[in-house]
Amino acid sequence: MLLGVWRWISIGAKKMTNYIIIQKRKDAIGIVQENLLVNLGFSPIHIKWFKFMPFSHLWELIRSVSIGLNLKKEDTLLSCNSKSIHTHIIPFFTKAKLVQLHYHFDNRIFGLHRLPFFSYTKLFQQWHTLFTSNNMKNIARTKYGCRKHSVIKLGVDKTLFKRKSELTKDDNQFIYVGSFGHRKNIENMIEGFAKAVNYDSEIKLVIVNGSAGSYAELLLLLNKYGIEHKVIYKKDVSLAQLIELYNFSGTLLFPTLVEGFGLPLVEANLCGCKIVTSDRPVHKEVTNNQAIYVDPEDPEEIAKGIILSLETSFQENKETYTWQEVANNIKEILE
Repeated sequence: MLLGVWRWISIGAKKMTNYIIIQKRKDAIGIVQENLLVNLGFSPIHIKWFKFMPFSHLWELIRSVSIGLNLKKEDTLLSCNSKSIHTHIIPFFTKAKLVQLHYHFDNRIFGLHRLPFFSYTKLFQQWHTLFTSNNMKNIARTKYGCRKHSVIKLGVDKTLFKRKSELTKDDNQFIYVGSFGHRKNIENMIEGFAKAVNYDSEIKLVIVNGSAGSYAELLLLLNKYGIEHKVIYKKDVSLAQLIELYNFSGTLLFPTLVEGFGLPLVEANLCGCKIVTSDRPVHKEVTNNQAIYVDPEDPEEIAKGIILSLETSFQENKETYTWQEVANNIKEILE
């Protein structure tokens, strides 16, 4: 009985050399995991997630120990989530080659990272880290040091995300795609859009919320600035619906405070959207300087960027990668 349970939570006895950890997620990390799973050809190791949070953390802790004990020295393990429990636990139980993707640093350090054995410094010593931007790599090297590191720009499915000529763009329609977390800067964005409405009453905003956040909180903001009639809220849209929304919209509004990459910046551009985003190094790096840049903490400047975009022509960002190209880059690094 106990042996059967152990085999169930372990990665199995098959002699596989390359693994990728898969967690059930709807955010950007989930998109990265699924696309790399398909294009790398690595064998998946699933860590299930439950709605009851404490139980999920306990399960991930047990699963992490199991994974570490079952990995062989010659194996390679890729994690797409450097801030998860398993990235801190697995290194203590294996000598396998460990590779992690790291996106960004939060404004406040997680409580776990304050412990010496689970600090960022320790994490970057244990894993070969693939940073999704040069900016994040430079921050990590300066603040924490890194044993091994590389930069991997994320990809996009260019067969899906593309301009569809049969769909008519509405230059007055703006779109935001993302969660409502603090770093997404929703209140400043809404205030900035409200100020822009005073300049041009024809504009409207579509908000596509993929995960964290409350519509009730958003509605309070919209009522506060009197623009509830100017904002269309969409929750959990399908991939096909998202691509259509990009194609119908004239401009992506993305004045976020912190990004590790920002997939909407490349997705929207491929669908013919102009970009209004933050005057921050990561945003400029990802958009290849083909955007309108604003101070994300100044609603007045966000408003000016919105109005300026109405008078600006579309600029194509030619520095984008397919997921297969990303996978090939990772394989070269691991060789």
